[in-house]
Amino acid sequence: MGQFIIDGVAFSTVSMQLVKVADAIHEAKLLNEPTNNNALILAGESLAMICTEKGLLELLLSICDGMEVVVGCRVSPKQKGDIVALMRIRHP
Repeated sequence: MGQFIIDGVAFSTVSMQLVKVADAIHEAKLLNEPTNNNALILAGESLAMICTEKGLLELLLSICDGMEVVVGCRVSPKQKGDIVALMRIRHP
């Protein structure tokens, strides 16, 4: 199982971390490696930054599609609810 952590406190760091995770998933798919046993650990402060930028939010949602589990740490109940709602819209 691959574990990916998004915990940056600066916008540039969060962006870079998201791109690295997306690249790792893409590379695994190219090599026909399983991608369904990955975990994403997401810090609340990073999520708050991601939600302010539509492009980063879309990237996060596409990354979540390739994860077995997404764990929010120090994430408010509202943030958790927002992510669940977005995923339900994405996958009705």
